[in-house]
This record gives sequence, structure tokens and C-alpha cells, in this order.
Amino acid sequence: YINILKQTSYKRQVYLLTLKYKDGQIEFNELTEAILKLPQLIRENEEQSLRDLFSATLSQAMKGVPYKFKLPLLNRLIGGLDHSEIMVIGGKTSMGKSMFGLQLATDFAESDLNVLYCTSEMSPVESARRILSRYTSTNIADFRKGLISTSQHEKIKQASEVLGEAWNINIRYTIYTYEI
Repeated sequence: YINILKQTSYKRQVYLLTLKYKDGQIEFNELTEAILKLPQLIRENEEQSLRDLFSATLSQAMKGVPYKFKLPLLNRLIGGLDHSEIMVIGGKTSMGKSMFGLQLATDFAESDLNVLYCTSEMSPVESARRILSRYTSTNIADFRKGLISTSQHEKIKQASEVLGEAWNINIRYTIYTYEI
């Protein structure tokens, strides 16, 4: 747990420094100097021999990857996800990529897993709006147009309190993968 906190802190410091550079608050050489001055992380077990990797693969071969989808067809097609695996969803405009991604994120969150949902198409507020729309059967356009009745508002408020406490989903708007 301490290693996770150290890694998160290090990444956050690097991220904040890159924001300062992006905003013109510091020069490139100042950015690199500041990053080099940060305490270096020691990564345990970063490398593994092929023999060890084969052994780990064989031990999982009978049970599959640890994280399964709640969609049986998807499990049949790709089997699930490994720990810390990143899933990228691609497709044409308006094909349901964002909704599918949010569905997977909420499914994993319902299984008590931590989820980082990154999007380059919609704001975190719009992502939250879509989640609440789905779980309260509220038309997404009603959110956008301000057509939520008092009773709908109360229903949405209750859902947001319950889901906000129960799920550990973080939503990040990002354009570049290095921002993740």
C-alpha cells in the first residue's frame, strides 16, 4: 500500500509540473530539473524471467484472468481483464463507445474494484450525467435542457448519494495518454 501511495504521489508531482510547463509557468529545463530532483521510485519485481512468466500463465490457464465482465458475450470473446490492464474502446461516431465504457466501469465498480475512466470526448460532468441517466431511467436530454421535475430531482439526488458512496470510479478528461 505504501508503494502505491509513493507511486501515486510521484505521478501527481510529475503531472503538476507538466501542467506548470504547459501553462508557461516554467521553462522546459526547469521542468526536467524538477522531475530529476524528485525522489526516485524503486520498483520491486519490475522484471520477471520468462520462466516465471510462463509459470504464472500456466497457473491462471485453468481459471482465466481475474476480472470478468458482466456481459457473457464479451467474456466469451476476450475473457476479461488482467490486473492493471488498460482497455481502449474505438469505433465510429455515435456507435455507443462512451456508454459501453461507462457500462464496463460501473460493472467493475459494482464488483468493488477501483476504476479510472478516461475520456477524450466528453467532460467528467457529462459522464456522470450519463451514469445517473442510466441508473434513474431519466432522459439524458432532460438533464441538458433543465427539464427535471422535483420528483425526478429527488430520485437522481438519492441515486447520486448512494452510487457516489458505493462506487470508486474516477473520471478523467484527457487528450494525451501521458496524462493518464
